Amino acid sequence: MLDIRLLPSDDDLKALVPQRVSLSNGNPLYLFHSNSVDILKLDFIFNAGGAYQPKMLCAGAVRDMLLEASERNPSQKVAEVFDRLGVAIDRQATASTVKLSVYVLKKYAAEVYPLLGDLLSHPFFGQNEFDVLMAKRRQSLLSGELKTAVVARNLFYEAVYGNTHPEGFYAKPDDVQKLTLDDVRGYAGERFQLADATLVLAGNYDDETLQLIDQCFSSSTHGARLPVYSGDQPIAPSLNHRIRQSVPSSVQSTVRVGSLLSMSWDNPDYTYFMILNTVLGGYFGSRLMTNIREEKGYTYGIYSMSNMVRGSSVFYITTDVASEYAEPALNEIYKELSKLCNETVFDDELSLVCNYMAGDFLRSIDGIFERSERFYNMLDVQIDERFTANFFNALKTVTPEKLKSLAAQIFDSSELYEVVVG
Repeated sequence: MLDIRLLPSDDDLKALVPQRVSLSNGNPLYLFHSNSVDILKLDFIFNAGGAYQPKMLCAGAVRDMLLEASERNPSQKVAEVFDRLGVAIDRQATASTVKLSVYVLKKYAAEVYPLLGDLLSHPFFGQNEFDVLMAKRRQSLLSGELKTAVVARNLFYEAVYGNTHPEGFYAKPDDVQKLTLDDVRGYAGERFQLADATLVLAGNYDDETLQLIDQCFSSSTHGARLPVYSGDQPIAPSLNHRIRQSVPSSVQSTVRVGSLLSMSWDNPDYTYFMILNTVLGGYFGSRLMTNIREEKGYTYGIYSMSNMVRGSSVFYITTDVASEYAEPALNEIYKELSKLCNETVFDDELSLVCNYMAGDFLRSIDGIFERSERFYNMLDVQIDERFTANFFNALKTVTPEKLKSLAAQIFDSSELYEVVVG
């Protein structure tokens, strides 16, 4: 039974929805206010992820080079200002969006935001900086080919989505040579315009802060609206459901088992599946962890996850084991899946899981930056607060029979993809 003390209050739920205002040029600015922090977190979100890029690595190159220098402010000066004022920048990219998050003390915003406006409006992409970045990227990709977890992840998503889908293709070392600085400059000019950005501000801002943001980031106006990736790219899954690849230098193997989910995020069954997934491998006391780590000792950790992206979602089980335990671990995974398909979950186990999930949700929104990050994740995937309502309804109404029925639908071993790399 769900502990009602773990249910969010109406005020908690209201705090998840930001206030929306518009800048002078019509751009949306979403606001999360808190009196308890002196740091401002300002996000710039662009529809510029991997789904749009003309060549592999292009979106990531712009993401990493933007905010480094402008035509008027060289990189050395920018770095000096950011270091002196304690500015921190976080960069994220998905198939759909690129997000640049800038953290600064409120008292320094008047010095930092004009500089940011210049960096975003007149970015400079130097050849030397580009060459250094690409050399690092190539080395990273070469290193990734020797890491079983990286290879298994790439092969799994390629199998599930197909190698032409934005979630299914991945960069290879040879792609570095195909990307030019002109590609990066062109993509930045097309997709990273301030006029097309969505801004999210979190922290102890005031009217003066909002006026400053409007002055610094609303000078440019919209041009022709660019198409936005909706996630409806055709999916062409592999016919091969059992994939093996050797990494000769490795003494361990990475195992991935999973599939594309047929339900969309707004289907109430999706949130029931989240509960089923947690029972299976979503927390430290889960069935997979208890069996394969605690009892068999095959691994230090094994997890089952559901990953929601724009237009689709996928679930997978992943673990690293000594190579001689790869097949035994797979056998135990399928045993646990079979149990969930054929036996009902005990009431006390289900109660424990639902309370864990409710508490974990409350922890995940315990802070203004966490709430703004949650808002970005929902914006990126294009979901809304109906998902939250479905989530808590599932926690309150789930039954063992419901989970058994869902397991029988989803955990069909003939439909699951199985990847072993090592």
